[in-house]
Amino acid sequence: GDPSWGFIRSQAHTVHYDVALFPPGHGVPAGRLAGITAPTLVLDGGASPGWFHSAALAVAEAVPGAESVTIDGEDHGVLARPEHLLPELTRFFAA
Repeated sequence: GDPSWGFIRSQAHTVHYDVALFPPGHGVPAGRLAGITAPTLVLDGGASPGWFHSAALAVAEAVPGAESVTIDGEDHGVLARPEHLLPELTRFFAA
């Protein structure tokens, strides 16, 4: 199967945090996100489902000054391939 599946499974214990922050059916909490003042980079993968990209864009639009970047050819499992994240993270944190 997909080599990133093992990594995703290892993160299963964090799903309850996702649900607490983004309850099903409630969309992006734009009001809460609007209070973020730290520089923010919102990443998504070009191979992720369309709904994931839409959610990432909604988060980026809700956070003042946030930057949104899509990593071509990657999906949500990109965290298991840090070498694909490194260029964007290096650029963002160097700014």
